Amino acid sequence: MSQVLQFDPGLKQLLLERSGHPLGEAMSDDVAESRVSVLVRLRSPQSVPPELEETTISGPIATGRVRLGDIVRLRQDPEVLSLKISRHYEPTPFETFDDEDDWEAFEQLPTDVTGRGVVIGFLDWGLDFAHPNFIDDGGNTRVLSLWDQRGGSGSRSPTPYDYGRQFNRAEIQAALATADPYAALNYDPAEIDPFCRGMHGTHTADIALGSGAFPGSSRGVAPGADLVFVHLKGDDTNPEDTLGDSVRIVHGVHYVLDKAGDRPVVINMSLGRTGGPHDRSPLVVQALDALSDRPNTAIVMSTGNYFGAHIHATGQLTQGGSVDLPITVPDVRVESCEFEVWYPGSDQFVATLT
Repeated sequence: MSQVLQFDPGLKQLLLERSGHPLGEAMSDDVAESRVSVLVRLRSPQSVPPELEETTISGPIATGRVRLGDIVRLRQDPEVLSLKISRHYEPTPFETFDDEDDWEAFEQLPTDVTGRGVVIGFLDWGLDFAHPNFIDDGGNTRVLSLWDQRGGSGSRSPTPYDYGRQFNRAEIQAALATADPYAALNYDPAEIDPFCRGMHGTHTADIALGSGAFPGSSRGVAPGADLVFVHLKGDDTNPEDTLGDSVRIVHGVHYVLDKAGDRPVVINMSLGRTGGPHDRSPLVVQALDALSDRPNTAIVMSTGNYFGAHIHATGQLTQGGSVDLPITVPDVRVESCEFEVWYPGSDQFVATLT
């Protein structure tokens, strides 16, 4: 039983909310049949427990779905070393260049390095696939494939993920030949840009591989590279876009690598979480490590614009002492507010929330 009690607090919280008990005891049949996305570290990649509806394997890390009624049994399996709920990720706010020196350095990129033959994958949201900077001199799209993760299972859902919609290069090219390419694919990035600030995915992709064909724009770092884009969306029912969750991020990387074939690949992810350990211990990080072992593959993640956010605090407790940490909650209505306290496991103290 001790092994059961040590599984992910996020899964315990989910079981508590859905069944009234942190181990899901005496849950109703309909609750037991509902599924949750998880990451699992296996003793061996060949030993996938039957309770896990496995989707991908990345080294020892499997992604998939599990019935709520099977969570405890799955964690008890001797082949399971770790079981984690899929965590949501949010966009990293971006800023444009303000310093003329930055732009000057950007304009002095070597012109003989074009990225031709390389695939650059983006896990982001909102790609303006019809933008002139993503179309070559012959009028052909440079987008090899686009997977919109929003929505459930359908005829356009890629295998084996079975959700969202994908569009291949030929379909995108055919859409460009119409009067309204966005309507032709039923994919309009303006839907997620109500304030007309520009789409984050378009912004990052243009920096990486934009051709500079649009008047007034600058060429990207690799204007000869091709593009695979994954429009992230978390496994939730919220109408607003998120930057996916840890399971769908792993799915997105698998998707990019599959579409790239044997070509060199660079994958950019402008996303992050401020919580959790900032090392290689999270299962999603271990999965990405395993996937980046592929030859000629680099997975790049933004460092985040968190320095000025004032979201970290530190202090030292002494025997019999106390420390007050003020918490500022945004003025906007939020569904939840979460914070973490990290301390040596051998210490004991009392925390009070006022």
